[in-house]
Amino acid sequence: GYYGHCSFCGTFQEFTRTHSAIRETYRCCECRALLREREQAQALLACFASLQVRTIAELVERTEFRRLNIYEPGTIGAFRRFLKGMPYYQQSDYHPIADRHKATRALPHGDLEALDFADAAFDLVLTSDVLEHVRRPRVAFGQLARVLRRGGYHVFTVPLQDPVAEKT
Repeated sequence: GYYGHCSFCGTFQEFTRTHSAIRETYRCCECRALLREREQAQALLACFASLQVRTIAELVERTEFRRLNIYEPGTIGAFRRFLKGMPYYQQSDYHPIADRHKATRALPHGDLEALDFADAAFDLVLTSDVLEHVRRPRVAFGQLARVLRRGGYHVFTVPLQDPVAEKT
């Protein structure tokens, strides 16, 4: 284990390994953020370093950040707990054709290969372990770039197996 501050909630604690996959462990005892989520949060905080905040909890309280249009596909993870009260925060979930009826207004269907948003609609896009599930990731990256405003950020994680599998 190791001691440190959580980049989401700021709690100082000992982070302990509880899972064989390093990125899926070292959970925060307060907000439950995983190591991979906290590292992604560090990257997001670096993008907004001019706001001089240390945690995501502080960031979401800043007026400048609250004005941003933010898109996050998916339904689980630490970011959602902190961003869900943001005025311009949107989520989506992917549903195969047979399950599209499960989409709701609050959680619409979203296909990263064919986003329904206008060009330059978002200041920030967060994808956390999502892109490895997309059949054509280059198309998805193109769509994400299209919906980002000039100067916007796409902060993402993609798991990497080491050693890399011969066939994926």
